Amino acid sequence: ESIEPPKRVQAIGGPQSNTLLVSWEQTLSTTTATRGYRVLVDGRQIHDIINSLNDHTVININALRQGRFLTVRALTENDGESHDSIPVDIDEILKKLDMDIPSMPIPVLPEENFDRESMPLTASSSLTLRTTSDDEVTNSGPLPLPTPHAIVETQQK
Repeated sequence: ESIEPPKRVQAIGGPQSNTLLVSWEQTLSTTTATRGYRVLVDGRQIHDIINSLNDHTVININALRQGRFLTVRALTENDGESHDSIPVDIDEILKKLDMDIPSMPIPVLPEENFDRESMPLTASSSLTLRTTSDDEVTNSGPLPLPTPHAIVETQQK
């Protein structure tokens, strides 16, 4: 009791920039009921689709890290599976799309871990803001521009 593997397996970039859309032609079998599909990269299980009517799935490219050949298998109701489909060379697809797959996720530090005192000063970080009361805003004219001497003093602080 065997089932044919999916045919016409394709992988293209999208719908998001870090994903691949994998599609296939559904398995037609008169003797064995299809339960779903399994996506593999280099023989390693990546994703199971438990719906026999599906003919596509979206996979995050991080799951494909260091993989080369993508295949799809049909899953049967009695826990069997087909042989691999014809492999798709995802390395070539990723190169064509100019996608870089990072070998390690880039850690993001929570804001409380930043040491603001040790951050380097830039030209924009020497700017000082001053708050004014409502009286000062209504009673004052245009603010005077600082003299070049005052600007130099501010940057040296």
